Amino acid sequence: MVGYRNDRYRYLGWASARGDDVANFIPSRLTALLFVLSSFILGKSWRGAWRTTWRDGRKNPSPNSGYPEAAMAGALGVQLGGKNFYFGRVEEKLLIGEPERSIDRDVAKESLRLMIVNSLIAVIIAMIIIV
Repeated sequence: MVGYRNDRYRYLGWASARGDDVANFIPSRLTALLFVLSSFILGKSWRGAWRTTWRDGRKNPSPNSGYPEAAMAGALGVQLGGKNFYFGRVEEKLLIGEPERSIDRDVAKESLRLMIVNSLIAVIIAMIIIV
């Protein structure tokens, strides 16, 4: 993966990875806001999505991915992060969200619905802007 943090590829793609961070600064936060709206539309915890986004969005090592991740966690009442496995290595990440419920198949289905509604709202907004 270009720009991935490991010793072998540390400097390959560093500039493109930083450019990606800059380019996605605003879109990632807009996506989080759209998740708040999507959670309202679907009857999920939009207040939890809002609160968790601004409280936990910076906890992810990525400057951008934490905001939508936190919005999703808050909307569904789950906790993300903690122990993760990357290429056979364990990485401990900060926890995002509150563990109000455990992650199961139903939560996964709800997350897909949130993502679909979020995407549809984004497409509608883009169409309005373009036209």
